[in-house]
Amino acid sequence: MILSQKIKDNEFFIIDDINLANTKTKEMEKIVKLFARPNFKKTNKEVLIVVPNQKKELIRYSRNLPYAYMTTISSLDILTLLNYKNFVIFKDCLKDLEKRFSTINKS
Repeated sequence: MILSQKIKDNEFFIIDDINLANTKTKEMEKIVKLFARPNFKKTNKEVLIVVPNQKKELIRYSRNLPYAYMTTISSLDILTLLNYKNFVIFKDCLKDLEKRFSTINKS
């Protein structure tokens, strides 16, 4: 339900990749701000980004951004989804997201 509501509210984004010119927080900040609301407060929990395991190094570049949180699909939980306004996920993670949060009972 959470993901459905985010899609309905235009708070759900799917991206192919993140390529940084320099591996610095300033570069990551430019990318993260693309998914934030205009005039957001830097103290708000604004953007949650889910990266594939092979892109884990990107997490380090967002650690100093108080309004953003980057994680892998295996570390993602419902509470984190609820806490952040916008949800960004790599296309490579969609199948894993579906498996992780599927509510279909296989009996």
